Amino acid sequence: MAQPLLLRILAWTRRVFEFMVSFWSVLSTSKGPSVVSKIDARCADQEHDDSLLLLSATRLSTMIRDGAVTSQKIVATYIRRTRAVNEQLNAMVLDTFDNALQEARRVDAKLADGTAPSVQQCPLYGVPFTCKECFAVRGLPN
Repeated sequence: MAQPLLLRILAWTRRVFEFMVSFWSVLSTSKGPSVVSKIDARCADQEHDDSLLLLSATRLSTMIRDGAVTSQKIVATYIRRTRAVNEQLNAMVLDTFDNALQEARRVDAKLADGTAPSVQQCPLYGVPFTCKECFAVRGLPN
């Protein structure tokens, strides 16, 4: 009896996943007037590589530490993408993009001068993230 239930759950999970992928692809290819097309001037001087958006946090961390990409470039890419889709998704109420770019510059500087924490101390060093306002973060409303 448990096996058919498990198969139904797996089938449902697959349908949800396929829906999410198709929904995201529609958003990513949308060229309508509601999509924010302006890129922040602080990010405009950097090339944006949308393939970075598809990489895992651990892969991004490895690339940052290996010098294949800077934390600044990754943060700028995520900022550009957030601005492009947030009007439709309304997922981010308050952005802290300026702080994220400053922190990315500090991360890159510490990696360059060899003072960055070890992988064991901080495995996702330089990888951007966000959290919802329901979590208390110093200096931000919740």
